Amino acid sequence: MSLFCRIPRGLAEVRACLLIFQICSLCLQSVSLLSVSLQLACYDQAKQLVLGTGLLADNIFTHFLASFIAGGCATFLCQPLDVLKTRLMNSQGEYRGVLHCAVETAKLGPLAFYKGLVPAGIRLIPHTVLTFVFLEQLRKYFGIKVLT
Repeated sequence: MSLFCRIPRGLAEVRACLLIFQICSLCLQSVSLLSVSLQLACYDQAKQLVLGTGLLADNIFTHFLASFIAGGCATFLCQPLDVLKTRLMNSQGEYRGVLHCAVETAKLGPLAFYKGLVPAGIRLIPHTVLTFVFLEQLRKYFGIKVLT
């Protein structure tokens, strides 16, 4: 029987249910932080900086460079949340909550929050590059103007 189809019995099952909801809330925070704010804001800022140098015109290479920078920034800024999420998901009840997990991770040093940064970058940077290069090419093809 599924965990969600019955009423939890006992303290251990109640804690398991609470941990599942804490992990879900952490996943939602990570996803919303990553997709909505960081990638879009970093891309827009990086594109303005690249165009502001005067070395590159508004072309596909500029879009590639700006989206590469945005993917790197988004990976770097979201990695601490991803590390906490992974530690909570792999724990066997050793953490009392998200804050306790963050404190225990911080005791390992600041670099503990950036474990797996390179694989995360390898996953996210190509996704960001493809997303924004396609977006800019479709915008250009359909003649959609960007308000600045």
